[in-house]
Amino acid sequence: MPTAKIDRTSILAGNPVDFGLLTIYQPSLKDINKIGYDQFARITNLLTISESDLLLLYNKEHIENGETNPILWLYDNCLKNPTFFLELQIGFLTYIKEEVFLDTDNKGFKFLVDGEKVLPGGKVIKTQQFFSLTTKNFSEFQSIVRLLNMSEEEEDDEIITDDLEMKKKFEEARKKLKLAKAKARAEQAAKHRGKEITLPDIVSSLCAYGVGYTLFNVWDLTIYQLYDQFKRLQLKENYETGTQMLLAGVDSKKVDLQYWIKKITL
Repeated sequence: MPTAKIDRTSILAGNPVDFGLLTIYQPSLKDINKIGYDQFARITNLLTISESDLLLLYNKEHIENGETNPILWLYDNCLKNPTFFLELQIGFLTYIKEEVFLDTDNKGFKFLVDGEKVLPGGKVIKTQQFFSLTTKNFSEFQSIVRLLNMSEEEEDDEIITDDLEMKKKFEEARKKLKLAKAKARAEQAAKHRGKEITLPDIVSSLCAYGVGYTLFNVWDLTIYQLYDQFKRLQLKENYETGTQMLLAGVDSKKVDLQYWIKKITL
């Protein structure tokens, strides 16, 4: 996966990510606040929509043969609905500063990227060229956006076979499994609806820990930095609580003591 090649130290520092000719920026909490968190969540969900999400959507609406390739679904909806395209443009502009257009040749999206070219003699001229997001690279783009938001990556086993009938059966079985998992996640989310920990809750809690973040300086953090710090403070608090329980004489078998300095899992 492309996320494995990304320098996570650079992401933790809040730096942008290079992707082909594009630069994918990490919006800060201040940037998110300008457009509103609800809209930020909505447009990020659009950019990272998965096959499982689409299968669940079609199941709810009783649609049997809808498009399940995320970028083709986005492209088709942009053609049908200019308002949808406008919202998606806002989504792309949240992470990419170049202007976005529909790429009718590849059924995707293209960005007009500014650059420079050095001519013989050393003269530098301004250039512009298009970079396209298509079915070939959109999943990589989605992986980066998911990583920047510390959201889970959808697992997708590659089907390797030349037997078309067998491939079709594998594809049908995979879609059924994805739909079943999506339904289970939706049911679980429904049980906790109204009790979710929201972004304002995390921001406020991080500031309340008293480790240097306040309601005046926290807004410069990116989503990745915010979630990383919040999760690490939770791990540290759990470790300290477990240590205190052991010192108080609680049976060690009843205390799941894990050292707090470790890899953060998404």
